[in-house]
Amino acid sequence: MAPLPGFLKQKRVPGYVWELLAGISASAFFFSMLALFLPVPFIAEDRPGFLLGIAAGAAAALAGAVHMWKSLSSSLMLGEGAAVKRLILHNTIRYLFFAAVILWVAVTRYVNPVGVFLGIFGLKFGAYLQPLFHKLAGMLAFPRGGHG
Repeated sequence: MAPLPGFLKQKRVPGYVWELLAGISASAFFFSMLALFLPVPFIAEDRPGFLLGIAAGAAAALAGAVHMWKSLSSSLMLGEGAAVKRLILHNTIRYLFFAAVILWVAVTRYVNPVGVFLGIFGLKFGAYLQPLFHKLAGMLAFPRGGHG
């Protein structure tokens, strides 16, 4: 039997991944609050669809973030050439997944496409918010400035 790839052996999700997921969730919450309280005409026409769009996009962003972590951690075990090929493949898979989500929205019209876009864009906001959540996690873990 072949040995398991490195990313499957890893049982614990690293802190930076949780911080990224928290950033994605925070951006989805922020956009949802804006959608609820701002009187923007195209949002007010279909507020439930817009909120569902944000939720669907955020779920796709969360899945994309976990996939990114898994593909990066498994590629670190490979040589340079194989790692580059694997990363390009997995990046393409991720983009196709996001394109499929947007295509599903365009075809079904159950949710607002702008909300889905904002939810998916939460992956970018999560990346920018990750250092903040890392600092907050450190402050909560060591509230008096101690280091353990």
